Amino acid sequence: MKLQHALTLTGKITHSHRTIPILKTVLVRPDLITATDLETWLEIDAPVSINAATCIPFKMLKALAKGKTRLDLIVANGRVTDGITRSPTFSAEEFPTCPTIAEQPLLGMCDIPDAIADVDRAASCDKTRS
Repeated sequence: MKLQHALTLTGKITHSHRTIPILKTVLVRPDLITATDLETWLEIDAPVSINAATCIPFKMLKALAKGKTRLDLIVANGRVTDGITRSPTFSAEEFPTCPTIAEQPLLGMCDIPDAIADVDRAASCDKTRS
Protein backbone atom coordinates (compact mmCIF):
# COMPACT_ATOMS: atom_id res chain seq x y z
CA MET A 1 0.00 0.00 0.00
CA LYS A 2 1.23 3.50 -0.68
CA LEU A 3 2.59 5.44 2.27
CA GLN A 4 0.30 8.46 1.94
CA HIS A 5 -2.79 6.25 1.60
CA ALA A 6 -1.77 4.26 4.69
CA LEU A 7 -1.37 7.48 6.68
CA THR A 8 -4.75 8.76 5.51
CA LEU A 9 -6.43 5.59 6.79
CA THR A 10 -4.62 5.59 10.14
CA GLY A 11 -5.37 9.30 10.56
CA LYS A 12 -9.08 8.49 10.66
CA ILE A 13 -8.51 6.43 13.83
CA THR A 14 -5.73 8.45 15.49
CA HIS A 15 -7.04 11.84 16.66
CA SER A 16 -5.00 14.60 18.26
CA HIS A 17 -7.71 15.38 20.85
CA ARG A 18 -7.35 12.05 22.70
CA THR A 19 -6.85 12.33 26.44
CA ILE A 20 -4.57 9.27 26.59
CA PRO A 21 -1.25 10.28 24.96
CA ILE A 22 -0.44 6.81 23.55
CA LEU A 23 -3.65 6.93 21.46
CA LYS A 24 -2.24 9.94 19.62
CA THR A 25 0.54 7.69 18.30
CA VAL A 26 0.95 5.06 15.63
CA LEU A 27 2.92 1.86 16.26
CA VAL A 28 5.52 1.65 13.51
CA ARG A 29 7.31 -1.60 12.71
CA PRO A 30 9.18 -2.61 9.55
CA ASP A 31 6.63 -2.44 6.70
CA LEU A 32 3.68 -2.21 9.13
CA ILE A 33 1.74 0.64 10.75
CA THR A 34 -0.83 0.04 13.53
CA ALA A 35 -3.36 2.54 14.89
CA THR A 36 -6.16 2.23 17.45
CA ASP A 37 -8.75 4.22 19.36
CA LEU A 38 -9.39 1.18 21.63
CA GLU A 39 -12.59 0.39 19.73
CA THR A 40 -11.13 0.05 16.25
CA TRP A 41 -7.79 -1.52 15.35
CA LEU A 42 -6.07 -1.03 12.01
CA GLU A 43 -2.87 -2.67 10.79
CA ILE A 44 -1.66 -1.60 7.37
CA ASP A 45 1.28 -2.73 5.28
CA ALA A 46 3.25 0.39 4.47
CA PRO A 47 6.65 1.12 2.91
CA VAL A 48 8.47 1.90 6.15
CA SER A 49 12.00 0.90 7.08
CA ILE A 50 12.76 1.21 10.79
CA ASN A 51 15.40 -0.45 13.00
CA ALA A 52 13.11 -1.00 16.03
CA ALA A 53 9.36 -0.96 16.72
CA THR A 54 8.29 2.33 18.26
CA CYS A 55 5.25 4.58 18.74
CA ILE A 56 5.47 7.86 16.87
CA PRO A 57 2.97 10.70 17.33
CA PHE A 58 0.74 10.64 14.25
CA LYS A 59 1.25 14.32 13.44
CA MET A 60 5.02 13.86 13.51
CA LEU A 61 4.86 10.71 11.37
CA LYS A 62 2.73 12.55 8.84
CA ALA A 63 5.24 15.43 8.77
CA LEU A 64 8.16 13.00 8.33
CA ALA A 65 6.37 11.27 5.43
CA LYS A 66 5.25 14.42 3.61
CA GLY A 67 6.00 14.05 -0.08
CA LYS A 68 7.73 10.67 0.32
CA THR A 69 6.83 7.28 -1.10
CA ARG A 70 9.00 5.34 1.37
CA LEU A 71 9.97 6.23 4.91
CA ASP A 72 13.40 5.28 6.27
CA LEU A 73 13.63 5.86 10.02
CA ILE A 74 16.19 5.22 12.74
CA VAL A 75 15.22 4.90 16.42
CA ALA A 76 17.85 5.73 19.06
CA ASN A 77 17.68 7.03 22.64
CA GLY A 78 13.90 7.42 22.63
CA ARG A 79 13.90 9.52 19.46
CA VAL A 80 13.18 8.78 15.83
CA THR A 81 14.96 10.45 12.93
CA ASP A 82 14.80 10.40 9.17
CA GLY A 83 18.26 11.96 8.92
CA ILE A 84 16.89 15.51 9.02
CA THR A 85 14.19 15.73 11.70
CA ARG A 86 14.30 14.22 15.21
CA SER A 87 11.20 13.54 17.26
CA PRO A 88 10.55 11.95 20.68
CA THR A 89 8.78 8.59 20.67
CA PHE A 90 6.93 6.27 23.03
CA SER A 91 8.03 2.72 23.75
CA ALA A 92 6.31 0.07 21.61
CA GLU A 93 5.46 -1.81 24.82
CA GLU A 94 3.15 1.07 25.84
CA PHE A 95 0.95 0.63 22.76
CA PRO A 96 -2.31 -1.20 23.62
CA THR A 97 -2.54 -4.80 22.46
CA CYS A 98 -5.42 -5.89 20.31
CA PRO A 99 -7.89 -8.02 22.28
CA THR A 100 -8.44 -11.56 21.06
CA ILE A 101 -11.73 -13.36 20.76
CA ALA A 102 -12.11 -16.55 22.81
CA GLU A 103 -12.38 -19.67 20.69
CA GLN A 104 -15.00 -21.21 22.97
CA PRO A 105 -18.35 -19.46 23.42
CA LEU A 106 -18.76 -17.88 26.83
CA LEU A 107 -22.35 -19.11 27.12
CA GLY A 108 -23.45 -22.51 25.87
CA MET A 109 -26.95 -23.41 24.69
CA CYS A 110 -27.65 -25.36 27.90
CA ASP A 111 -26.73 -22.26 29.99
CA ILE A 112 -29.32 -19.97 28.39
CA PRO A 113 -32.41 -21.08 30.43
CA ASP A 114 -30.49 -20.59 33.70
CA ALA A 115 -29.27 -17.15 32.56
CA ILE A 116 -32.83 -16.08 31.68
CA ALA A 117 -34.15 -17.38 35.01
CA ASP A 118 -31.58 -15.25 36.85
CA VAL A 119 -32.84 -12.00 35.29
CA ASP A 120 -36.45 -12.77 34.45
CA ARG A 121 -37.84 -11.32 37.70
CA ALA A 122 -36.28 -7.97 36.76
CA ALA A 123 -38.15 -7.81 33.44
CA SER A 124 -40.88 -5.22 33.11
CA CYS A 125 -44.50 -6.35 33.24
CA ASP A 126 -45.77 -3.03 31.89
CA LYS A 127 -48.36 -4.05 29.29
CA THR A 128 -48.83 -0.50 27.97
CA ARG A 129 -45.48 -0.72 26.18
CA SER A 130 -46.50 -3.27 23.55
